[in-house]
Amino acid sequence: MWSRFWKNLEEVLALTKGTVALLRECDRGVPITGKNYVAMFNCGQELEALRDGTSEYYLGIKVFAQKYAHVHAI
Repeated sequence: MWSRFWKNLEEVLALTKGTVALLRECDRGVPITGKNYVAMFNCGQELEALRDGTSEYYLGIKVFAQKYAHVHAI
């Protein structure tokens, strides 16, 4: 039971890391249009790596296609 909880928590952290970094960047109060596009691109790349199981930050985590589609839509 606990191992499943920690596995799910790892997936949530992996999926939301890029989005949280993007939101923190937008909240700085300085012009960031160019940085915003780069951060959005990086967030999308990391989500694709999680879908494919090739993320260099989260080794061994492969997010199911249904979860990926839901987060990608957001």
